[in-house]
Amino acid sequence: MDNREKLLQQLTGVDSSKLNYYVELKKRNREILQQNSRLEILHQLTRDINIDMSIEDIIERTFQKLPGALPCDFLGLATIQKGKLTLKAMMPKDFCRVESFPHHAPTWQVIRARKVGVFDPAPSYQSHLQHNLNYPEQIREIAIAPMFERAEVIGALLVGSVIKSAYNEAELNFVQHLADQLAICIQNARLYKQVSRAKKEWEETFKAVTDPIVLIDTEYNVLLHNDRLPPEMMEIWERAKTEKCHDRLHGLKRPCRECPVEEVKRSQHPYHLRTQTKSGLLFDFSYYPVLNEESQVVAITVFMKDVTQKTKMEAQLVHSAKLAAIGEMAAGVAHELNSPMTVIIGTAQMLIKEIQNGSTIGEVEELEDIFNCGLRCKRIIQNLLTFSRQDQAPDLLPAGPGPGE
Repeated sequence: MDNREKLLQQLTGVDSSKLNYYVELKKRNREILQQNSRLEILHQLTRDINIDMSIEDIIERTFQKLPGALPCDFLGLATIQKGKLTLKAMMPKDFCRVESFPHHAPTWQVIRARKVGVFDPAPSYQSHLQHNLNYPEQIREIAIAPMFERAEVIGALLVGSVIKSAYNEAELNFVQHLADQLAICIQNARLYKQVSRAKKEWEETFKAVTDPIVLIDTEYNVLLHNDRLPPEMMEIWERAKTEKCHDRLHGLKRPCRECPVEEVKRSQHPYHLRTQTKSGLLFDFSYYPVLNEESQVVAITVFMKDVTQKTKMEAQLVHSAKLAAIGEMAAGVAHELNSPMTVIIGTAQMLIKEIQNGSTIGEVEELEDIFNCGLRCKRIIQNLLTFSRQDQAPDLLPAGPGPGE
């Protein structure tokens, strides 16, 4: 009975169908496992590649993982800079040498077509690719995938194997996925460098400001400062036990009365005040709000400026202006008194001469007193005029006689 069923299955092709089914199922399972392995490698690369890595480090890390997903004896990355294609990094690092990519090179063909492709590198060895003889086997097939940044081709990923016909359609798709992922990683690394450079420039500019600057949040916590506090305030700063601004700047356990931070939070406008330290230094404090996209105050920038010398100079200028005004007034008074005083002195002198012979000695002495007092007033007026003209250089020596005198 069993032999009859077996013969019937052979005649109807049932065994053949089962065999084909299991072969196909095994092949499909192998493809699924390989695809899962490639996805796992992509995931590991995404996790292992840091934004602070260089392009060379990214290619090296990728080259270490890639052989588990597809044949890979060479991995390179070429970028476009000012219309020129340059091999930016490769693994092994000394596998080959490329001076420049001619426009007929497969890499340029992929960039122009914006589509992954597989090529025989033999013509490239003859035109622009110089193989390192320390590696006995040359690349016999190379898969090249374009790399995009916002729909613009920025370069290409090159994956090579010493095996002929190493890459099928599924593996080419994986190479394209890998190129897309590496393009994102490189873009993130470039953006990280730009942000880091901008952050460093901002910090250097912040610390280069000679006046003290402090950044605090809405809960009075000091977030940042530029280490420019004067010695007296630095002592208070170092004695503080918390990061609160009232503790750091003023040595207080509680927020200041009529706290400027609260005023800035309420009005969302700058706030200015002047304060004096125990040693007599005068500081202008300026509080500026830092707003977010919703126009909410998220921090306050405190700018402190030592105005002690400026205030002293302003007081000196005011004093000088007062002295100048007094000088002008003295000059005006002196000019007004000078003329009548000259008349008084002259009249007294004439009266003395007229009555000197026929008058008593007492009358003459009284006139002489008037004359002497007039001269005294004259000298006072002259001193006022001299004071009012103190900006003019006086003659230190009298003029000597001229020739022939």
